[in-house]
Amino acid sequence: CGGGERLLAFTWRPREPAKPMLDLRLPHRCLVTMSQLCNDTYAHALLLGSQNDEDGVRYNLTFRVMQPAAA
Repeated sequence: CGGGERLLAFTWRPREPAKPMLDLRLPHRCLVTMSQLCNDTYAHALLLGSQNDEDGVRYNLTFRVMQPAAA
């Protein structure tokens, strides 16, 4: 199971065309955690691999901590 590098791309939320996109290159088997502030400030996407990927398959897992609503 060979994995390749993936590109995690960030844009400002709401999107501001004058501001550049931020990119983070993730090696195989990389784990990324984000704070709520990061999630609120940026829109993010794990971009598809290149056509040179062995099988073109990728898996993304998302784990969230849910806070109960205030009564």
